[in-house]
Amino acid sequence: MNLVCKPLMNGIMAYWDEVEDAVAYNITLYINEQAISKRINERTELYCTFTGLAAVDGVTRRTISAAARSTVNVVGGGYSSPQHSGYDYYVKVEAENRNGEIIESTDKVKCAVREF
Repeated sequence: MNLVCKPLMNGIMAYWDEVEDAVAYNITLYINEQAISKRINERTELYCTFTGLAAVDGVTRRTISAAARSTVNVVGGGYSSPQHSGYDYYVKVEAENRNGEIIESTDKVKCAVREF
């Protein structure tokens, strides 16, 4: 099963390939290893959106002025990129059969959130 994640404005869109014998899909949103949201989709819905999210990576910028304030002055006159916070969003999808058994699963896929 192939999982693709795309950034939305303040959210994430995830979509995946159909599994023939699946009756439901369990979708889990993580921050690193911590599950923060779980959804269950019927077999006909091969996508899921998570909205109302903020960037947690410390790198995504809201505005140019906010990005300028978050840069670090380097001795010698240069500037470096904002520091990564150590946090990232991930999505994982599991396909479930009629007996409630997981018949196929994706790896956790790293995702990003788009902000102004």
